[in-house]
Amino acid sequence: SEFSVTDAANPADDRTWQVPGYFEKALYGSSVGRPIQDLAAFFRIEGVLAMRYYPQGVYRPGLHWGHGDGFNPWGMSGRCGEFILPADIEPDPQEWAGYFVEAVEDRPSIWHLEELLRTGFDVLRQEGMAGVDEEQLEGDLALAWMVGMRVAEGAWLEMTGRALTTPHFFPRNHYQRDLLVHLTEAFVLNGYSLKALLEAIVLHPYFNAGQPDQCEGLDTAYYLSPVFDPWVIDHDIPELRLNTPGDAVNRIPPRVLMDSAVQAMDWPDFDREVEAIWVNPALDPGHDHDEDGNPIDEDGNLLEEPSPINEDGFPLSPTYAFELGIGIFLLDSSTGFRSNNLSESLTWEESLGGCVDPFSPGKGSSDDWLDTLIAQAPEDLPLEDLVVALKDRLLAKPTIATGDERSLMESLLGYPLSTPVGTLENPEAPLRKVCAALLSSPDFQLAGAPGQDLVGTSPSFVPEGSSSRALCLELLDTMFETDEASCDESGVIRLSN
Repeated sequence: SEFSVTDAANPADDRTWQVPGYFEKALYGSSVGRPIQDLAAFFRIEGVLAMRYYPQGVYRPGLHWGHGDGFNPWGMSGRCGEFILPADIEPDPQEWAGYFVEAVEDRPSIWHLEELLRTGFDVLRQEGMAGVDEEQLEGDLALAWMVGMRVAEGAWLEMTGRALTTPHFFPRNHYQRDLLVHLTEAFVLNGYSLKALLEAIVLHPYFNAGQPDQCEGLDTAYYLSPVFDPWVIDHDIPELRLNTPGDAVNRIPPRVLMDSAVQAMDWPDFDREVEAIWVNPALDPGHDHDEDGNPIDEDGNLLEEPSPINEDGFPLSPTYAFELGIGIFLLDSSTGFRSNNLSESLTWEESLGGCVDPFSPGKGSSDDWLDTLIAQAPEDLPLEDLVVALKDRLLAKPTIATGDERSLMESLLGYPLSTPVGTLENPEAPLRKVCAALLSSPDFQLAGAPGQDLVGTSPSFVPEGSSSRALCLELLDTMFETDEASCDESGVIRLSN
């Protein structure tokens, strides 16, 4: 933060806009950093994590931290490891000393970082960064502020799909820097409130920017500061050195996509615990083994290995394979992704191409929202009304906007939209085709693009319990305390203050 090769005194040439403060100097004792060994000492595993050794002859012999007996903070899953308490930590076999904020000679570990972070959080909560000497930051305060910035940027990235820093974690222009500081302050100065941070994000004008024809006085689509795409400022055409609302278009986070499909279709939820990944008990080293090293159950019976295994040694259950394929973060070795690609699209199509529940035993064996829609529809109701209800449910777009869309929809259905649903022998089949197409559409998969304001527009037919007001009332119970908000008759949430 003290200097950079891409710094420049002339703002027009400056490509590194640091948040004020010599953070590296406060943490490492020098702005140029220090040997990695000094830092790695705090992240030692052996002797700090409670682990159990499994000898040769069992699956993946060696130390396994998922089966030790130690301290488990925050109700964290035992699969993530349990810690030995500070007083019981074993000496480092390599006899490494550590340095982070200060020198630590005696058994440096993650516990030292936790203590620094806790004290830094307490000071920052009480006093903030106002009046702090930027060149003489206290180490614990610097650590807490940097963690706050990381959380703030992570929330912005999750909500918008765009980072506020480049890959070396520095903003590239003052617009990004100022927004990063604003969001960090909203988080830190409100007692590390995630609610306050999310409020600051959704109320920021760039979160839901309008098209030029929706904003007075604009004659170009390039009217946003280069926050989403900071690399355009050197474009040969001056007008293109700014961002457009199109630069904010991004793929919705994959876990949100999966949950959106499951919840919209009323498919039953499934076990999301880390332990659920271990669907193949024969691969779990925590089981007993016979004299030949084969895994056995508590009665001494051999355990079979019915599931294929991925490169991490985990069995690929259908749900686990789907989560990996669409980019969900599951493990340090499977960190996920946010972008669209061919493999992700094929994974999505393979599982959801029929618009039936792919995650529960006996796929599609239980009724879902589409079954309810068909069951409650009057026999003389035109097919168009069911399609519009389905679009409203999945895309929040209760309309067939153009003649081209109408023509394409009829081709997909195989029937005119005016066809009464009661005259169809099996209305479920064509409607599931439409459902699958909508689930794979940009309207479902992408976010960030300004669209037509359809708030208050309702389809002519809505199944019982699926109206905007009914859904609004469900959200009230989930998101707000009593009297914090209410639902109006059209299903719009109104905040009390």
